[in-house]
Amino acid sequence: MLRWAREQQGWTVPDAASKLEIPDSHLYALEQGQADLTYSDLIKIAEKYRQPISAFFRSKTPPTKKTPPDRRSSKPAGDISLLGREAIATARRLQYLLGEALSATGETPPKFGLSAHLNVNPARAAASAREALGVSVAEQLGWVNENVALKQWRARIEGLGAAVFQLKLPNDEFRGLSISDHPTCIVIGTGDSATGKAFTLFHEAAHLALHQSSLCNPFLEGTDQQQIEGWCNTFAGAVLMPPELLAAQEATLKRLPASPNAAAPVIEKTARSFKVSRYALMTRLLVLGWIQRQQYSDLVEFMQLAKPEKSFGRSPAEAISAKRCLNRCGNHFVSTVLGGLRKGVLDIGSASSFLGTKPEHLSTLGRLLAR
Repeated sequence: MLRWAREQQGWTVPDAASKLEIPDSHLYALEQGQADLTYSDLIKIAEKYRQPISAFFRSKTPPTKKTPPDRRSSKPAGDISLLGREAIATARRLQYLLGEALSATGETPPKFGLSAHLNVNPARAAASAREALGVSVAEQLGWVNENVALKQWRARIEGLGAAVFQLKLPNDEFRGLSISDHPTCIVIGTGDSATGKAFTLFHEAAHLALHQSSLCNPFLEGTDQQQIEGWCNTFAGAVLMPPELLAAQEATLKRLPASPNAAAPVIEKTARSFKVSRYALMTRLLVLGWIQRQQYSDLVEFMQLAKPEKSFGRSPAEAISAKRCLNRCGNHFVSTVLGGLRKGVLDIGSASSFLGTKPEHLSTLGRLLAR
């Protein structure tokens, strides 16, 4: 059970031993039953592994969920840092808690509402997805800024049956992951810009539509539709920028100046009006053949694409904690738990435990959801 609990954190023996401040050999001996486990050791391990002490007295070891398949072409498969392994473990833990909350409230995990196949043109699949999302071009253009756009896109994806979590991810390794077994989940990184998150959101939604779990870095992949990552990138761009949205700017975008210095402001202005990233827009133009590969590469190099996230301003301490919970767990998870609380099938302690927040923050979460 000690090994199972360690692996739930995404830790190797050296990782865990370092956090427990004990020799690797001693932890290995404890896991193998070759050393005595004292009660004080157990308390320390339970705290570090974020498990109740009762978890270590189970008669059977629970099944271990697999890491999503590594789709990255830029790094060797399985080359994941400690931060990355911890993020995957956290995603699995949130998925498990969501499943437990659904079970407690008598609900069945929903089936994801998008379905596609690699032999289908991704632009065609994106058109079907856009229809299912129910977002018109006029509505998209009417969103005040990219943060509002991300909130709307996230809500629509959750409305189709996939929980969306935001976690700290190692962006140089991977920027998103998807889990196709129920309850279906998508993870996007807190360190990205809102527009970067939106692109990753739909890249991972493409994997779920293909009935796949996946670990990805969309920004390091191409647009080759014969490859899974290229198919998903093309799908994401087409969902965010359907032909109707591009139509008004077609003449301008097809005649971009050859100089990156002159073309960059046009890209910037158009991306801002569409509430998408510059990378997403340039990738979409490349797929459509409106710019050539060399111009695309020159623009990417010129613009350097790194863009910091914007601050949301100050809030009372209670609201900050509640906002972080909602941002991390998503509307679907939070509404499921608060619904169980209202129905009386969950008590306040259980509800706050599921969400990892303080009981006094539950009412604030309810108000945030109602907005």
